[in-house]
Amino acid sequence: MLLLRHAFGRLTRAQAAEVGRASPADLRVGRWFRWVWLAGFAVVLAWFVVFVLPVVVSVLGWAAGRFVLGPLDPAFWYALLCVALLLGPYVLAAGLAVREHVRR
Repeated sequence: MLLLRHAFGRLTRAQAAEVGRASPADLRVGRWFRWVWLAGFAVVLAWFVVFVLPVVVSVLGWAAGRFVLGPLDPAFWYALLCVALLLGPYVLAAGLAVREHVRR
């Protein structure tokens, strides 16, 4: 990650010092691996946009029609369960990422 930050000119002094202390083997591998990591990140982001986002939008649109029925209708609870099962992992992952970012 430090070499990727270095490629974009975003290293702090402490990070530059850490890169300076790295072994030649680490630097050699890091020079090509940073681009592999960046390409992988782009692929995952594209996968999310192409495959996950349309499903989430469709399910939320479907669920919105059930939510207006109110909590006395079983379709409301079924839609709530479906939304929780679909979005739960993403909400949990985002929450953990935010918590980790705040902790740093």
